[in-house]
Amino acid sequence: MDRDNPTPKLGKLEATNPCGEQPLLPYETCNLGSIVLSRMVKEDNGAVVIDWDKLKEVVYYATRFLDNTIDINNFPLARVEQMSKGTRRIGLGVMGWATMLGFLSIPYDSEEARSICSALTAILTGHAYQISAK
Repeated sequence: MDRDNPTPKLGKLEATNPCGEQPLLPYETCNLGSIVLSRMVKEDNGAVVIDWDKLKEVVYYATRFLDNTIDINNFPLARVEQMSKGTRRIGLGVMGWATMLGFLSIPYDSEEARSICSALTAILTGHAYQISAK
């Protein structure tokens, strides 16, 4: 994990959050949130399709929301506050993948599903990083 540590000058990664998604430095936190993919579809001329514009908008607001929680949080220790505001770690994930594929009538193990997953991941990661950097 330390090989991919984005802040190696701050120290070695010591633990993860309780569910193991995010490696953390001592006293660091990570605010987590999820986008419900089954709500990112719409009907278009009688067909169910992914609403890519809505997804991008939700990624924007979810990223801002998670980042804003860092500023308004009440921290138990000054060191936790210092680390949290210094690294500003957030984790934006998804849920409802299988349900979304069901709405789209796309088999879970299909090449089309893998292609959609790649596009979705690129949007989620790319937009979240851009928004976070601002």
